[in-house]
Amino acid sequence: MPLVTRPPAIATLGLAALLALGACTDTPPLSTAPEVSRRANGLGDDPVTVNQPIIRIEFGAYIPKSKGAVVFWTPPPGQPFASLGWLREPTLPDSVGIPYPLGPLSFFASDNRDGPGENPENGTSRLYSVGEITVKEIGSLRFRRGDFFSVQSDLSYKAKGLWADYDFEPARFALDGNSIVSAKATKSGTSTHSDVAVNVSKASIVAWGEHPFSQLGFPIPVNPAPAIDYNLEVHFIRHDNGDVHVEFAGTHDKFPSYELILLRNKICYSYRAPDPGPDLYNLNTKHSFKSVHGQCVIKASELTGQAVGGTPPGNPPGTPPGGPTR
Repeated sequence: MPLVTRPPAIATLGLAALLALGACTDTPPLSTAPEVSRRANGLGDDPVTVNQPIIRIEFGAYIPKSKGAVVFWTPPPGQPFASLGWLREPTLPDSVGIPYPLGPLSFFASDNRDGPGENPENGTSRLYSVGEITVKEIGSLRFRRGDFFSVQSDLSYKAKGLWADYDFEPARFALDGNSIVSAKATKSGTSTHSDVAVNVSKASIVAWGEHPFSQLGFPIPVNPAPAIDYNLEVHFIRHDNGDVHVEFAGTHDKFPSYELILLRNKICYSYRAPDPGPDLYNLNTKHSFKSVHGQCVIKASELTGQAVGGTPPGNPPGTPPGGPTR
């Protein structure tokens, strides 16, 4: 599907445009703690996953902070709000073309980064999925118990503010620090995995996350925002020289931005949302993507020195010893 660029003004977005803003991310999904093995978990040894380099793959959706306005204010102690951009949430008057009067309005926060792979240890995402595979598992992934991909979301923030005039001017905008609320997206997903050949395995994920805040409020406490969603299928191809080719295809919404990252820092796919904010169109139309041959290759030398162990079969991705780390 060709990419269509339409620059809707935030102030005129429809009510449901609010967004599936799923959530930012504050606790990443899968840990890559070294020296994880079935023996360490009391399950006995397993030569398939013990002492093998890990290939970690992450696909996620994030809202660049440049999409929002930087608000100069003093956030509550220990909170990350100063590093976020803020976008106005559409209102019922907006959806029928009636300007909203001066006074309190609601705003949602961006993620704390602006590009793919940025801030890999602490960067947040609205919705993301992570999986791990060892080189020797390629071709025998069918023996993996549990889901290959986990589905995660980070915290979303919503705040009330005061707009001095209808056209958004950050210098004339102030957040009400007492009104900030946070929540995680209502998320779900389906992960599958199998083998295609003796040296080829595939894994897929279908994931979606709904905006966690009630939008219309009393007397209609519902959230009409469409969900952020994506689907991805990945093939891992192991070669005799130790190299691994990763081929992928899928679809995602046209908002927000998306990324596919291997080994925490190898960006294999990046999509930059052209629109300034979410709306009914870009959260309900799809962008298709597909790798070309040789686009994403992991050289054997890149795997040297990687964390060893892997996620033990029988333990679904998520919580190996050591706790979650991004």
